Amino acid sequence: MAYKIIGIILLVVVAAFLQGVNFYIFGVKPNWVLAVFLALAFVADFWFYLVMEFSALIVLRFQPAFSWELGALAVIIFLVFIAARQLPWKESINFLFLTFASPTLFYLLVNPKFLYFQIGIFLIELFYNLLLGLTVFFILKNYAPKSRFRF
Repeated sequence: MAYKIIGIILLVVVAAFLQGVNFYIFGVKPNWVLAVFLALAFVADFWFYLVMEFSALIVLRFQPAFSWELGALAVIIFLVFIAARQLPWKESINFLFLTFASPTLFYLLVNPKFLYFQIGIFLIELFYNLLLGLTVFFILKNYAPKSRFRF
C-alpha cells in the first residue's frame, strides 16, 4: 500500500508542478490540479485528500502572499470531495458532472468575463480536463478498486 500512496503523492506534485510552470497544450492550459483532484475525490479518504490538497496548493504558490485564485481553487477542490460523496448518481456520472461544474464555478468566482469572451478556450480547457481527469479516474479506480487511499 505504501507504493500506492507514494504514487498518488507523485501524481499530485507533478500535476501541481505542471500547472505552476504554465504547461500549455496547443495554446490552452488545462487545470491539472483540479483534474487530478476530481479523480482523487472518489478514491481517497478525507484526511489523505486534505493533506494532498494542501501539498498541491503549497507547490502551486510557494510565497507568503495570499492569492484569491488559490483560495477559490482550494474551496472548489474541497467542495468536489464533498460533492463526490453526496451526489445521487453513479460515480462515473458524478465525475462527469463535477468535471464540468468545478472549472465553471472556478471561473465564475475568479474571472466571469473569461466564460463569456473566451468561451472557445474554456471549452477546450474543459475537454482537456475531461481527458486528463478520466485517465486518472480510471487508473485510480483500477489501481485500488475496493480500498481507499489513507494514511
